[in-house]
Amino acid sequence: NYSIGLLREILVYLDQPENRSLQETYQNLKSQRADVRYELAKALTKAGRKADALQTLNELADEAMSSVYADWLENDKNWFASLGEEVEFKNAIARLRSLDNFGRNSA
Repeated sequence: NYSIGLLREILVYLDQPENRSLQETYQNLKSQRADVRYELAKALTKAGRKADALQTLNELADEAMSSVYADWLENDKNWFASLGEEVEFKNAIARLRSLDNFGRNSA
């Protein structure tokens, strides 16, 4: 799928050392990375690649800066309906819910 390949290429670009260091300085760049992961998870789910989508959501939960992604996952039923009952999906949402608006664990 073209969109999956393109989103993966964007992540490779964002993983380059000079871009990684910028992401640590400029938090909006770091949040854009999480946005790309979210879109990749949607594309993988739509393509029927459930295991890859769940892995991507786990990675999203690792690097997200806000609990807003949990809201998106719960409300984007058209994209994530097939994952709704998966334990990994629920765990990713729970991990995202534990974040405050600054990417810190609020618990």
